[in-house]
Amino acid sequence: MLSILLLYGAYNELKREVGFYIKTRVLYVVFSLLTVLFFGSRLWTEDLHTAITVIMVGLPIVACDMYFWLIVYSYYQILKQNQTNEQDDTNLLI
Repeated sequence: MLSILLLYGAYNELKREVGFYIKTRVLYVVFSLLTVLFFGSRLWTEDLHTAITVIMVGLPIVACDMYFWLIVYSYYQILKQNQTNEQDDTNLLI
């Protein structure tokens, strides 16, 4: 559902839909990071091999999510700047 909002907002250059995606994705990334660290630390005392596997697989996934979030956030900043410029151009015409 969030991906649909992102595509719709990006296609129509709607700042609100892209902003909603950014906010929910931040929560997802933080929750994912905490989950990986929690399960990795819990498994550390029981099974070291599994704990290292969880951390070595989980952290790159979280890093990729953060990278893609930064891409969307930079596009959001461009949308915000374009809408501000359009409002300034409209005020000049009045």
